[in-house]
Formats: sequence, C-alpha cells, structure tokens
Amino acid sequence: MAEQQRHYDLVVIGTGSAASAAAFRCRNAGWKVAVIDSRPFGGTCALRGCHPKKMLVSAAEVIDATQWFSSLHMGETTSGFKVLIEEGSQRILGAHLFGPHAAEVINIFAVAIRAGMRAAELKQVLFAYPTSASDIAHML
Repeated sequence: MAEQQRHYDLVVIGTGSAASAAAFRCRNAGWKVAVIDSRPFGGTCALRGCHPKKMLVSAAEVIDATQWFSSLHMGETTSGFKVLIEEGSQRILGAHLFGPHAAEVINIFAVAIRAGMRAAELKQVLFAYPTSASDIAHML
C-alpha cells in the first residue's frame, strides 16, 4: 500500500464543544483542518457527561414550593428547587435553588455534598422552624 502524506494547518483531536469551535473557526478562516475522534461526534459533555446529567436533573419531579413557609413569609410568588441524588447510594450530588434565602440553603447542601451525606441523613437533621432550612426535608 502506498504511503499517503497530507498537510493540515490544524489537527483537532476530539469533537467536543471546544474542539468543534476551534475546528469550525479555523476552517471558516480558510485553514485546512482534520478532525480525529474514535467516538461519536459530540464529545463527552454532549453525549455522556454534562447534558445527559442535566436531562436527568430536569426530569425530576417538579414540586410547587410557593406555599412553603419560607416563600409565604417572604411574599415570594416564585420559588423552586431540584436535588440530584445518586441512585443506589442515595448520596446527594447536587442542588439547584431559587427563591427566598436560596444562598443560605445552598450552603447546607454544599456541606452535605462535601461530607458525602445520603439524602436520608440530611432529611433527619433538625433545623429551626420556621426557617428556610426547615424546607430541606421536603426537598429530598
């Protein structure tokens, strides 16, 4: 078989968002670009990492939290949350919050995540009532 040599201005390894952006920008600038990837087009984030995780979180049950004490007390008309819990181990992996005192409550989730707490363990923590933290048990 005859040996082939090709010249490229840029060889991109992978087809993730960063690699694709670089490849397309250089190609549009007139460069000769080669893209190499042993996996399907899209990269880890789009196919196996970030986006599938976001879809898992988005598929969580939506609960109306507007009637909770913290929302009513603050006169909030909109509040909500999503908590990502690992199947099997029940470890808390992440949380998204908006509404009154979200910054305060997210710190409790951060400590729980850092400590590797399971949802049942955090659910049993006694928080002062009525406070925003007392809503945590209803989020799990």
